[in-house]
Amino acid sequence: MEIAWEHVEQEKHSLEAFEKSKPTPRSYVEMNIPMDIRVELLQTLGFNIKEINIRTREVKALRVRRLETQQQMYRTKSHERMEKFERGLKNIFTNKKKKELELMDSTRHYGKIPMIIDDHS
Repeated sequence: MEIAWEHVEQEKHSLEAFEKSKPTPRSYVEMNIPMDIRVELLQTLGFNIKEINIRTREVKALRVRRLETQQQMYRTKSHERMEKFERGLKNIFTNKKKKELELMDSTRHYGKIPMIIDDHS
């Protein structure tokens, strides 16, 4: 037994022409397959109801974990913005930033190597 096919002629198209001719992407609602149809399809492929239910529970658990991660990321960004705002307020009322800059200016010469000029040569 062997698999064979006949060669179909090739056509060349520009990328711009392809982009113009392709249909608009389908939305989530259009892509969603109702559960009863999915179950029926999986059963025709040889999966039993127990296997389908186990996998469905696993997928739901993964979806919940993804949502929790997204919420945690949002909370982290909000927390960072709040901390930045609080630091800004502290700097305004305590002049901390001004004091830090003054201290840095006053200690700037400590890191430099003094230049010794020998006039006795």
